[in-house]
Amino acid sequence: MIPMEELREKTVKRLEYSYAHGEMSLDELEKRMELAINTFLAEDLEQLVSDLKEEEIPSPEEAIPEDDSEETIMGVLSGITRKGKWKPARHSKIMVFMGGVELDFTDAELRPGITEFEYFCALGGIELRVPEGVNVDVSGLPLLAGIENKLSGDSHPGNPLIRLRGTVFMGGIEVKPSKRKKKR
Repeated sequence: MIPMEELREKTVKRLEYSYAHGEMSLDELEKRMELAINTFLAEDLEQLVSDLKEEEIPSPEEAIPEDDSEETIMGVLSGITRKGKWKPARHSKIMVFMGGVELDFTDAELRPGITEFEYFCALGGIELRVPEGVNVDVSGLPLLAGIENKLSGDSHPGNPLIRLRGTVFMGGIEVKPSKRKKKR
């Protein structure tokens, strides 16, 4: 018999996968996540994913072309951090529920043009660290929440643009300059 917490974790991952692959709406994901978090019965957890397709691992031939890449970043009752050398997808969804997501673009490999993030944040936060020279356009609907851009506001024509759009409820979105160590 699988321990309840392990089964709950598998159920949450399965729901995340299904949302990321377009099997359900954000509203449906939120409803199922709430049920998954609050139930104490294994049968209820199994029922939450019984109508979903099995996870598929695409073959290399089916891989999404680099310019059309998509990703879903989820911080549900947890925290996610991306920093160091990493390559953000061209289009990403960020889902935060009672957790946090920190994206540090200091050493990220940003492609020319626009890198888009669509977010929904409830009872949590999203923090972005952006190096000098990268343009940021952040907006959204804050409900009992805040959206703060602490960058200088200088425009850098021709440089990459990070665009964030979404809704934040009882949480916050914060864009900060990178922490570069000063050379002596």
